[in-house]
Amino acid sequence: MKIKNFTPLLLIFFISCATMVHLLFPLENIPLPTGPYKVGTKLYTWIDSSRQEWLDEHSNSVRRIPVQVWYPMEKGSHQLHSYYLDYPKDYIHVISTDFGIPGKLLVNVSKIRTSATHNGNQNQELGKRPVIIFSHGLGGFKNQNTVQFEELASHGYVIFACDHVYDAGFVRFSEDEIIYSKSYKGHFPEGTSDEEYWDTRAKHLLIRSQDISFIIDQIEKLDTIDRTLSQLCDSQNISLMGHSFGASTVLATSLREKRINSCVALDAWTLPMPSKIINQNINTPLLHVGQLSDKYWENKNNRLKLDTLAQNNEKQSIRIRIPKTKHFDYSDFSHFTWATKMFGITGKINREKFRLSLNKLLVDYLNYTVLNKGEFTVERVKQLYGGIEVIKNIKQ
Repeated sequence: MKIKNFTPLLLIFFISCATMVHLLFPLENIPLPTGPYKVGTKLYTWIDSSRQEWLDEHSNSVRRIPVQVWYPMEKGSHQLHSYYLDYPKDYIHVISTDFGIPGKLLVNVSKIRTSATHNGNQNQELGKRPVIIFSHGLGGFKNQNTVQFEELASHGYVIFACDHVYDAGFVRFSEDEIIYSKSYKGHFPEGTSDEEYWDTRAKHLLIRSQDISFIIDQIEKLDTIDRTLSQLCDSQNISLMGHSFGASTVLATSLREKRINSCVALDAWTLPMPSKIINQNINTPLLHVGQLSDKYWENKNNRLKLDTLAQNNEKQSIRIRIPKTKHFDYSDFSHFTWATKMFGITGKINREKFRLSLNKLLVDYLNYTVLNKGEFTVERVKQLYGGIEVIKNIKQ
């Protein structure tokens, strides 16, 4: 996406004046969650020695998977604790490159904070809690939906999110090793045919799905990795959640994995999913939340594939379409600044009301699906925001 609604002279003025940038483009902190529990977070790098790295020139390299986990701590009020980004300069480089936003307009990104406490004490009185595994979109990040992760953790869920290396916007393993995404269409060799492109995307989808399966394996043996966190995680109650390409990743994983209790997809990019997947039964309760319009994808097959997959699902499928939203409203991006609307990155929906509605929708759905708690009806969903469309089906 490129910048809209700026004349060149006005843009030059903003960039040349640091004070103006700070005043006009303040970036807001991650909104505080609403649940009763404070939120802790931890970082890991897990190594899957059974797989070689798919885009590494060094054939002996094995697959490394950076993972961040959010979890409930003791009850109490929420306050801002840690910074959202460990490496803001790398983040600025990626966002500036991918979205055409001048880096100087993003200087405040280093100041964004969240309520999570790094390495905070887990709430051991809760016992085993449901687990959610998240997959980011193409060029995204493991923490790209921190708004939802902290909200869910504050209600007693444990969330694991990974960086899919060579697909994430960037991964910094050390000061000397930074890996940027190499999976955009522009990285494909010149002359790549459509058939070759989608065949590669299908392989790409499998690799990401294998990352998720490996994380499930790690959670099942978490007592050998982090005994205190293991006491909080119910490895028999795992749900998947993803955004964009991450949404198709978790949908494809639901077909491969029998260890999944439910699946949540946020504005899924289903085009990379081969027909052999779409036409099978994922046999998993499915919630999809996304844009009302499908103009963003410029391809009607994206919605057609999602609808076909939902209709083939033997378990309940719910598709919720929300007006005035765009693709990146379903990530943290829309919460940092009002300017994302001006750049055409996010939709015209009221971002505060949308955040509260989406968070409530996810908590209510997961409570109902994995904890048999509360209710989740079409009528209640439609009360969250005007103009919502809900399609609910279950095969008999």
